[in-house]
Amino acid sequence: MREKQIDRIIKFLLILALICLVLFISLVLYQKVFYPAKLSVQSACMDISEEDVNEMGYYTSGSFTVNCSDSENIQTNITIVDETDKRTLKHELIHENQYFKGNLYGCNNKLGKYLNEVEAYTFSYLPDKIFYRIYDEF
Repeated sequence: MREKQIDRIIKFLLILALICLVLFISLVLYQKVFYPAKLSVQSACMDISEEDVNEMGYYTSGSFTVNCSDSENIQTNITIVDETDKRTLKHELIHENQYFKGNLYGCNNKLGKYLNEVEAYTFSYLPDKIFYRIYDEF
């Protein structure tokens, strides 16, 4: 009888620990990936201003632009505020990769643009060795 109670307590504690872990990971993902991705889409598509984003505690640290003067002369440009910020560089390299693969969406497809941002925020946290294996075009 006593062993059954101990087994129940252990199972309960394991389930509680698992729930806490899932909640912790969810909050971290929300703060580090999903919410910044939403702000990126909103600021790029003019729903909110860059100043509003700054007031929320998030800052624009880089940008990726495409200049198409004609179909033969396409230039991409990555601008980073802090040149030593590797995560921002990786984020913008992901957007460059998305562009060249034809998967970079604009404001006419906000869901696609949001998914672009989620990918960029998520994979920019990868260690360099793994990141450059996935995005080996660079």
